[in-house]
Amino acid sequence: MRPFLFILLVQSPYPMKKIICALGLALFLYGCAGDHKKAANDSGKVSINKVWVFKKIDTAKSNLKGSSSFWIGDNTIDMSNKDTLRYSTIATNNGSTVYPYKVSRSYIFLAGKQTYHIEKLTDSLLELSALYQVKEQSGESHESTVVMIYKAR
Repeated sequence: MRPFLFILLVQSPYPMKKIICALGLALFLYGCAGDHKKAANDSGKVSINKVWVFKKIDTAKSNLKGSSSFWIGDNTIDMSNKDTLRYSTIATNNGSTVYPYKVSRSYIFLAGKQTYHIEKLTDSLLELSALYQVKEQSGESHESTVVMIYKAR
């Protein structure tokens, strides 16, 4: 291929700079096309459609005043079905509750109501935030944002 390119450059009626610029542009576009395909493939790897097991509340991101009077835990969210969410609480052995769900932008809607905000989603970690009514020991009630961390089963 080198002799052909040399002959093309020597016998070409176009100035050398235009040919070199054209080759440089072609190489640049070829390189960009490869990066685009790789980025498109990488973006589809993370899925929320898994079974998620509760691990802990992120107290750095949550604004809980009386966390001792507030109980969340030992629950599992099964989102492996793309339109039906199963929520089960292991501690009370109450079986599972089924909700129709939809994910739109960074929100999870349960039965048509915006319920959770997706703070972070990786292949093995899901952080959800939600507003909860918290009742203090003094009897005072207030809303608190709670950030819950789930790990993929």
